[in-house]
Parts: sequence; C-alpha cells; structure tokens
Amino acid sequence: MALASLPLVTAATAGRKVTIFEAARIITMEPALPSARFVAVSDGIILGHAVGT
Repeated sequence: MALASLPLVTAATAGRKVTIFEAARIITMEPALPSARFVAVSDGIILGHAVGT
C-alpha cells in the first residue's frame, strides 16, 4: 500500500488551489464512509472525499 500519491487534478477555485488525490484506498476515519478513493485538499484542509468507480 502506498502512503502517498501524485495529484490527480489541481485547480484554482474561488482563489484557492484545490488538489484532488486518487488512491486505491484512503482511510477516512468517518464511520459512515470508512474509506474513499478520492480526496480533495486545499491549504492542508480536507474539503471532501468520494468513493468513485
């Protein structure tokens, strides 16, 4: 299992740089969605995550 991945997409949104990372499995620590495939990050803050196909 890789500990990090290269950014899938980087874009500017409302003046903020948002980076989307993709991995085979990202542990979310959220009981309703314990793992995800994608995570969006801006300024070190996780904006959201998704499972995807």
